[in-house]
Amino acid sequence: LDLTDAQKTQIKGILDNARTQLQALRNNMNITKQQELDQRNQLVAQTKSSIRAVLTPDQQAKADSLIKQAQDRMAAQQEKMQEQMLARLTNQLGLSDSQKSLIQSYLNDQKSQLQALKSNTSLTPQQKLEQVRTIRQQTQDKIKAALTADQQAKLDQLKQRMGNRGGRRGPGPMGGPGGGPGFGFGPMRVPRGGAGAGPLTL
Repeated sequence: LDLTDAQKTQIKGILDNARTQLQALRNNMNITKQQELDQRNQLVAQTKSSIRAVLTPDQQAKADSLIKQAQDRMAAQQEKMQEQMLARLTNQLGLSDSQKSLIQSYLNDQKSQLQALKSNTSLTPQQKLEQVRTIRQQTQDKIKAALTADQQAKLDQLKQRMGNRGGRRGPGPMGGPGGGPGFGFGPMRVPRGGAGAGPLTL
């Protein structure tokens, strides 16, 4: 973005102040989790706005372009991850071509629903989080229904085996890292900021 020294100093101050406030929120035992979530998301939005105000219009346009590029790369990575996990599931459970096609359609539908949910500005972060869980649970139920009894038993064994591997990052082969494009199985990891909160980026 070709930031000037003055801009770098201003942005550093904004981020340092945001980190201090976030730490205070985490340590505040007098508010509920929902209040912490709401205040965190408000702080993130204010921080983004403050940083953008430091930038020139040209820098803002460049920042938007960089963010879009990063989002596109992440989407491509998630798509590849989904394909790899479906291939792994096919191999481990012996899915038929019709089962693969059906499960792929469920995953595509889940992806579309999550993208629409992310763009929905009428919902609170907590409501979005609840709907994310509902969508993933529905996908899980549909995928399990597409399996034979023997395949479901194998899947349960895989989940148990992966769950017993202590210290492994992420929920295993049937759930995407960080609540990504997985198959809806396993725990869903969501950032403290809730669905769609995101880091302190521009």
